[in-house]
Formats: sequence, C-alpha cells, structure tokens
Amino acid sequence: SGMKTFVRFFRMHYREQMKYEFPIKLDEYGLDKGAKTQPTMNIDDVLFTTYHLMTKSEIAFPTFRAPFQLNTLRKMMTATSARPGTLVESSGYLRKNDALK
Repeated sequence: SGMKTFVRFFRMHYREQMKYEFPIKLDEYGLDKGAKTQPTMNIDDVLFTTYHLMTKSEIAFPTFRAPFQLNTLRKMMTATSARPGTLVESSGYLRKNDALK
C-alpha cells in the first residue's frame, strides 16, 4: 500500500541522514533509491479483478444484482476516468442529482 511504501522510503532517508548502516548496501550493489510510478489501470486489470470478484471471492452481496452493478460502475470509471460520486450521485456538479444523464 501507499503508506507502507512511504514508511519504507522514510526509513531509508532517515538512516541515510543519521549515517546508520542500512541493512541493504545500496551503493555496494548499485541499487536505485528512486521510485517509479505504477501504470494506469487498463481493461485487462478490470476484467481480471471482475473475474476474481465473481468466482473466487467470498464477499456476500445483499442482492443478486449488486455485484453486476458494482462491476458496471468499475468499468465506467475505468473507461471515462470519472469519480464514483459523479456516476452514482453527481453531487459534484452544482449539487444536482443528475448522475448518468
């Protein structure tokens, strides 16, 4: 997760500033301390997580339609880069309930 990554890099920076011996010798092995960004989520990722949600996951949904509605929203968010509030409630646009219009 993002917090674990932040803590890890903070510990590396702190040890470097305090001249502590870091358990992994970055200079000796020529390792890079920089971070690279994660690639954006594409349709393959959405289909993989949808398959996992529908077949392998033990999450209980209240109705039969709920997982399909969730997957529809996830696909729409990926395809349009819209936020969930825009698709469901649309309170971000002048406080009108005009979602999916």
